[in-house]
Amino acid sequence: MPLCERLFFPDATIYRIEVPGIPLSPNASSGKHWGTIARDRKTFRGDARLLALPHVTAHGRPLQRARITITIVRRTGVPYDPDAAVSICKPIVDGLVDAHLLVNDGPRYVEYAPAQQRLGPRKMTIIELVEIDPLIA
Repeated sequence: MPLCERLFFPDATIYRIEVPGIPLSPNASSGKHWGTIARDRKTFRGDARLLALPHVTAHGRPLQRARITITIVRRTGVPYDPDAAVSICKPIVDGLVDAHLLVNDGPRYVEYAPAQQRLGPRKMTIIELVEIDPLIA
Protein backbone atom coordinates (compact mmCIF):
# COMPACT_ATOMS: atom_id res chain seq x y z
CA MET A 1 0.00 0.00 0.00
CA PRO A 2 1.40 3.44 -0.87
CA LEU A 3 2.51 5.80 1.86
CA CYS A 4 0.91 8.80 0.17
CA GLU A 5 -1.66 9.15 -2.56
CA ARG A 6 -4.21 11.57 -4.00
CA LEU A 7 -7.70 10.36 -4.74
CA PHE A 8 -9.71 12.45 -7.19
CA PHE A 9 -13.49 12.70 -6.97
CA PRO A 10 -15.78 15.06 -8.90
CA ASP A 11 -16.35 17.29 -5.87
CA ALA A 12 -13.10 16.85 -3.90
CA THR A 13 -9.55 15.59 -3.82
CA ILE A 14 -8.51 13.48 -0.84
CA TYR A 15 -4.88 13.58 0.24
CA ARG A 16 -3.99 10.37 2.11
CA ILE A 17 -0.74 10.00 4.04
CA GLU A 18 0.22 6.79 5.85
CA VAL A 19 2.85 7.28 8.51
CA PRO A 20 4.38 4.01 9.79
CA GLY A 21 3.92 3.58 13.54
CA ILE A 22 1.92 5.49 16.13
CA PRO A 23 3.31 8.45 18.09
CA LEU A 24 3.39 8.20 21.88
CA SER A 25 0.04 8.84 23.50
CA PRO A 26 -0.22 11.22 26.46
CA ASN A 27 -0.57 8.22 28.80
CA ALA A 28 2.34 6.34 27.24
CA SER A 29 4.60 9.38 27.48
CA SER A 30 3.94 10.09 31.16
CA GLY A 31 6.95 9.16 33.23
CA LYS A 32 9.28 9.03 30.21
CA HIS A 33 12.34 11.24 29.94
CA TRP A 34 11.61 14.48 28.06
CA GLY A 35 14.32 13.60 25.52
CA THR A 36 12.55 10.35 24.61
CA ILE A 37 9.27 12.20 24.08
CA ALA A 38 10.94 14.95 22.03
CA ARG A 39 12.74 12.39 19.85
CA ASP A 40 9.46 10.54 19.18
CA ARG A 41 7.65 13.75 18.21
CA LYS A 42 10.53 14.95 16.05
CA THR A 43 10.65 11.61 14.20
CA PHE A 44 6.93 11.59 13.38
CA ARG A 45 6.94 15.28 12.46
CA GLY A 46 9.84 14.73 10.04
CA ASP A 47 8.29 11.59 8.54
CA ALA A 48 5.00 13.40 7.92
CA ARG A 49 6.84 16.32 6.33
CA LEU A 50 8.70 14.05 3.92
CA LEU A 51 5.58 12.06 3.04
CA ALA A 52 3.60 15.26 2.37
CA LEU A 53 6.14 16.79 -0.03
CA PRO A 54 4.83 14.94 -3.15
CA HIS A 55 1.35 16.36 -2.44
CA VAL A 56 2.74 19.87 -2.08
CA THR A 57 4.59 19.60 -5.37
CA ALA A 58 1.52 18.26 -7.19
CA HIS A 59 -0.95 20.72 -5.62
CA GLY A 60 1.31 23.75 -5.97
CA ARG A 61 -0.05 25.61 -2.95
CA PRO A 62 -1.02 24.90 0.65
CA LEU A 63 -4.58 23.87 1.40
CA GLN A 64 -6.30 27.02 2.67
CA ARG A 65 -8.72 25.08 4.88
CA ALA A 66 -8.92 21.32 5.34
CA ARG A 67 -10.93 18.63 7.08
CA ILE A 68 -8.61 16.05 8.63
CA THR A 69 -9.62 12.47 9.34
CA ILE A 70 -7.25 10.49 11.54
CA THR A 71 -7.19 6.69 11.50
CA ILE A 72 -5.00 4.88 14.00
CA VAL A 73 -4.25 1.28 13.06
CA ARG A 74 -3.16 -0.83 16.04
CA ARG A 75 -2.14 -4.46 16.18
CA THR A 76 -3.68 -5.14 19.62
CA GLY A 77 -4.81 -3.37 22.73
CA VAL A 78 -7.50 -1.11 24.05
CA PRO A 79 -8.63 1.78 21.82
CA TYR A 80 -7.46 5.29 22.70
CA ASP A 81 -10.03 7.73 24.01
CA PRO A 82 -11.04 10.35 21.38
CA ASP A 83 -8.99 13.19 22.91
CA ALA A 84 -5.85 11.06 23.06
CA ALA A 85 -6.33 9.91 19.46
CA VAL A 86 -6.29 13.51 18.24
CA SER A 87 -3.39 14.59 20.47
CA ILE A 88 -1.33 11.61 19.30
CA CYS A 89 -1.41 13.06 15.79
CA LYS A 90 -0.26 16.59 16.72
CA PRO A 91 3.37 16.00 15.59
CA ILE A 92 2.11 14.57 12.28
CA VAL A 93 -0.14 17.57 11.62
CA ASP A 94 2.79 19.86 12.51
CA GLY A 95 4.81 18.03 9.85
CA LEU A 96 2.11 18.77 7.26
CA VAL A 97 2.38 22.46 8.16
CA ASP A 98 6.19 22.25 7.92
CA ALA A 99 5.82 20.79 4.41
CA HIS A 100 3.42 23.63 3.49
CA LEU A 101 0.58 21.24 2.69
CA LEU A 102 -1.47 23.13 5.30
CA VAL A 103 -1.31 26.88 5.87
CA ASN A 104 -1.65 26.47 9.63
CA ASP A 105 -3.06 23.94 12.09
CA GLY A 106 -5.28 26.38 13.98
CA PRO A 107 -9.08 26.05 14.10
CA ARG A 108 -9.49 28.65 11.35
CA TYR A 109 -7.62 26.38 8.92
CA VAL A 110 -8.26 22.83 10.14
CA GLU A 111 -11.41 20.95 11.06
CA TYR A 112 -11.02 17.51 12.65
CA ALA A 113 -13.42 14.68 11.88
CA PRO A 114 -13.85 12.12 14.68
CA ALA A 115 -10.77 9.91 14.95
CA GLN A 116 -11.11 6.35 13.66
CA GLN A 117 -9.38 3.34 15.17
CA ARG A 118 -9.05 -0.19 13.90
CA LEU A 119 -6.92 -3.30 14.18
CA GLY A 120 -4.52 -4.21 11.40
CA PRO A 121 -1.40 -6.23 10.61
CA ARG A 122 0.98 -3.30 11.35
CA LYS A 123 0.90 -0.10 13.34
CA MET A 124 0.32 3.05 11.33
CA THR A 125 -1.30 6.44 11.48
CA ILE A 126 -3.35 7.44 8.45
CA ILE A 127 -4.16 11.09 7.82
CA GLU A 128 -6.72 12.02 5.16
CA LEU A 129 -7.17 15.66 4.17
CA VAL A 130 -9.96 17.17 2.09
CA GLU A 131 -9.86 20.84 1.15
CA ILE A 132 -12.88 22.77 2.42
CA ASP A 133 -14.11 25.94 0.81
CA PRO A 134 -12.94 28.68 3.19
CA LEU A 135 -16.04 30.76 2.41
CA ILE A 136 -18.43 28.06 3.71
CA ALA A 137 -16.60 27.28 6.94
